[in-house]
Amino acid sequence: HMVISRFLERAKLSQYEIEQNENMMEAPDISMLCAIAQHEIGLKELRSLGGFHALALVAGEGKLMALKALKDGCTFEPELLLEGDTYSSLMNLFSEESRSKDWYSQEEERTQIESTALVLLAELASSSKGKHAVAAAAALPSCVDRALSVVHSVLPRDVSSVPVSASDIGIGHSSDDDHEDAGDGAADDNNGEETATDSETQKTAAASGSELELRLDAGPASATPDTAAIPQEQFDDIMMAAATNFLTAIVVSMPSTRDRLLDDDLFVESCDHLLSRQKLDLHVTEAIVKLVSVLSKRATAETRLSTAKALHLFQTVLAMTFDNFTETTKACDLFKLQSHAVQGVTALYATIPADKMQHLVQAVGKLLTQLIRGQAVPKHTTTGWNEGSGHLAFQITSFYLGLTSRNADLVDATTVKGLVNVVQWRVDPKASLCEGDMLHWDVAAAQSLQVLSMLIGMNVALASSDVVNSQGMLKVVLMIAKPGKAPRRAVDLASALVHLSAKGEPVTRLYARTLRDQLEG
Repeated sequence: HMVISRFLERAKLSQYEIEQNENMMEAPDISMLCAIAQHEIGLKELRSLGGFHALALVAGEGKLMALKALKDGCTFEPELLLEGDTYSSLMNLFSEESRSKDWYSQEEERTQIESTALVLLAELASSSKGKHAVAAAAALPSCVDRALSVVHSVLPRDVSSVPVSASDIGIGHSSDDDHEDAGDGAADDNNGEETATDSETQKTAAASGSELELRLDAGPASATPDTAAIPQEQFDDIMMAAATNFLTAIVVSMPSTRDRLLDDDLFVESCDHLLSRQKLDLHVTEAIVKLVSVLSKRATAETRLSTAKALHLFQTVLAMTFDNFTETTKACDLFKLQSHAVQGVTALYATIPADKMQHLVQAVGKLLTQLIRGQAVPKHTTTGWNEGSGHLAFQITSFYLGLTSRNADLVDATTVKGLVNVVQWRVDPKASLCEGDMLHWDVAAAQSLQVLSMLIGMNVALASSDVVNSQGMLKVVLMIAKPGKAPRRAVDLASALVHLSAKGEPVTRLYARTLRDQLEG
């Protein structure tokens, strides 16, 4: 209480008695305030005394300890940042005035300060009350400009050097400006000597964008491309993830920012670069996929982030394995990442050209096969290693449910076998399932039964395959083997249907009985 009282007393002063070269942020009471806030008990005490606002004032000056304390205190309650307009102090870190601060010229410190602030603002903008406050803030354009410049930083210098401020590309106008034309903010502040250089730079960017369009339209990319031709720029992965997550939170409630990102060539190419690196950071990759997933719902054939380009990015993620990442990646993290990608392509389903749909079906079918094989013959024995597998199975079967309803003829034999395996795996008494995944696996099994029943009912004939018939489905085998143990057969489909018809959830029982009758008839 004494520390806060002293802090507030000093805040009321119009003039401080300090030496000319003394840094106000190093004052003893401010250091003590930040130190107390580092501890959970101390942070709670500060909140009870109204000290959060005091902490925000310090954080707004770029004090890293204060920012970290705010982050810890708001982990589960981001709307605390609304108290005393705390969020405004964070957003002002990206204003023009901050350029004169000591920390701004220190690259490492600036990265830590800005990344922490963006994480906090992203969490606040994702909350029901916070999104409106952030969207209406006067400092929002500066925040968006900085986040977008971080994403652009992955590009080669001759491309990313194209101006990216709000005045140049119209990014980040507040909600009051949502009805303004995207091009109204374009302004040329360069002198005569720079104009020619900028013109050449823009031509380079345009040419690069054309090359990207040709490359994306060529079909699904390999998960391990030759990156020798992709100049790797230096950037901080934590900062990149923070910037991308912030943009994701903003575009949901800011139509103007969303629309401008959709038509930003540099942004589209940046996403392609980030997902095409030989070694990827998991958090950056997930952030990019989530952002593209949100944007792609409004993508068209005319936007720079077109449906075809979004599809290409999603398919790149579907083909990823553990070898694509810089650090040891947990299976649950990869499941989560690919769940976002499958959800993204499912949202695009109605707009995907027919010639690209077959490639997508094959890619998702391959992913389903790998998922089931990884569950049935695991390389891990640690409890909970496969957490999130049920969610991925649910997203995949949801995709195939939509596919079968519209284009059942695109379903291939690999997919049918995978769907049968989902049912077998869910019913097998020795299947290793995480408790948190049970619901998703239940729904995945129910949807698999529904798809299989629809295929039988439609008399869908697959080329060179006898899987879609009573005998073919009943012959599908799933082998299960724990590390160091001999493999064995999982429950066959006929036995699985008998079990589910009697003991499954109501919807599952209905689909199991329907498919059972079809196969026996």
